Amino acid sequence: MPYVAGIAGVLKGVITIRQEMKDAEEYSQEVVDNILDLSSDILLRLQRISDSIGKDILVSFQNDLMEYHEFLKEVYNDLKEYIQGYQDQHRLVRWMYRNTDTIKKIEKKTQKIKEKYESRLIFNIAIMIATAQVTDLHKAHSIESVYQLSLPPWSPIPTPPAMFGRESEMEVMLSHLRVNKPLHLAILGLGGIGKTTLALHFLHTHEVTSSYPSQLFISCEGRSSLNELLWDIAEKIQIPSARRKEYLQDRILEELKNHSAIICLDNMDTLWEPSKLRESVEGFLGCLSSLKNLGLLITLRGTQRPNRVTWPGPFLAPLSPLNVENSYQTFEHIVQAPADDIIQRLIKEMEGIPLAITLISYLIRDQIESAESLWSRWQQEKTAVLEIGYDRMSSLKNSIKLSLNSSRMTNDARSLLQLLSSLPEGFSVSTEMLEHVTGYIPQFQQAFAVLKSTALVYIDEQCTGKRIRVLSPIKHVILECNSSSSFLKSATKFYANLIQSYNPSDNEAHNPIWTSSRQLLNGQIGQDI
Repeated sequence: MPYVAGIAGVLKGVITIRQEMKDAEEYSQEVVDNILDLSSDILLRLQRISDSIGKDILVSFQNDLMEYHEFLKEVYNDLKEYIQGYQDQHRLVRWMYRNTDTIKKIEKKTQKIKEKYESRLIFNIAIMIATAQVTDLHKAHSIESVYQLSLPPWSPIPTPPAMFGRESEMEVMLSHLRVNKPLHLAILGLGGIGKTTLALHFLHTHEVTSSYPSQLFISCEGRSSLNELLWDIAEKIQIPSARRKEYLQDRILEELKNHSAIICLDNMDTLWEPSKLRESVEGFLGCLSSLKNLGLLITLRGTQRPNRVTWPGPFLAPLSPLNVENSYQTFEHIVQAPADDIIQRLIKEMEGIPLAITLISYLIRDQIESAESLWSRWQQEKTAVLEIGYDRMSSLKNSIKLSLNSSRMTNDARSLLQLLSSLPEGFSVSTEMLEHVTGYIPQFQQAFAVLKSTALVYIDEQCTGKRIRVLSPIKHVILECNSSSSFLKSATKFYANLIQSYNPSDNEAHNPIWTSSRQLLNGQIGQDI
């Protein structure tokens, strides 16, 4: 019956929100649990009728079920409003969040519909069951067993935070979905650039849920071996513990064959980055990609895709920073207030890195610091402002350090990164400039390739002539981690020699070089260079 399927579909959304409320205050959780308990009772009884008498008899309840379906849709919309406010809170204070008006409205609706159904629908269902001589009415059933009747067999994926400015990337991803069966897609980019958020928004689109009714979202963060990942997947797809002791990868692949599903492996770089794990991890990805009914989506810091998977073109480009307007939108959505002049200056300093903008927004929203204080601290402390915790999602510095500690990084790559970070505008990709840099770093091309593959540098094409640059927040992390005087002396001598190689009268032609050199040299006045 269409209304049974509709009820199951709305309940999927309600369950997703309930799982996101694990840290919410108790009253809000109880209200949602009551809705799920009532729905559990109704769906269980309907299933018993269908099994014992036949599905045709369910037509008798069509009007009742249509009304209940509308009730659930109203509740779901109210809960979406609640959960958005809940998720906008920092996770350390979510347990205090209350939206009493919304929750009380849901509670009143639930009580009203419960009284109605206890006297009408459920009573009629009980008569049907009695007529069919079903005797095990009181057998205990978990709520999960009910949802498995109509819903995908695995836990719903997390609800994503708000996202701004990724329309073009989303369209590229959806275009892949329309033409590539199964889907194989990698979201790449710098740490904190919004890869996970984009992946979740994509998975929640109607086109994806229609193509892949069953969805898995697995975070690889904190995992140190392929076996740990396999256990996580086995837990999600409900492989019994007794069957996980051997041939676990084969059992997972066998189970995934039975579903039209998509699996998202988030922060895949955690397992793929270490060279000792790469071969086995790529082998597993290759096995996943061989399943004809399984879509594969990964997020990975850097710009390099794993081997052993055929990634169809045109490739989704590594995520770029947000533009200024989208940066302001992100702030205003979290804070629920427009950005004043000071905040706008501070946001521009973040150069479009969503994690940095989000951390700033939390501090302002929760009134931990004023805009004036944050701006003053940024001038003095730089990236220390962008820390509200110790994990990669609460500290931009810790997120960037994951890329700095990549096994791909070489000494030459670190030297080049330090050199670039010492200059506000980076340097030109002109042949002459690159020849000078090669004299300073003989393995320049290899070092540059490493930095591009880890997404720590980018080519800025907005200015006159292409330039190799480092985003401002990353630059400050590099300078804080590598502030040795020996490097500064070496870099300063490089630029002093560079200035001497150009004709001062031709200043206009080499303006970026002169500007960059003076910026570094001015910072070294008074030092022995």
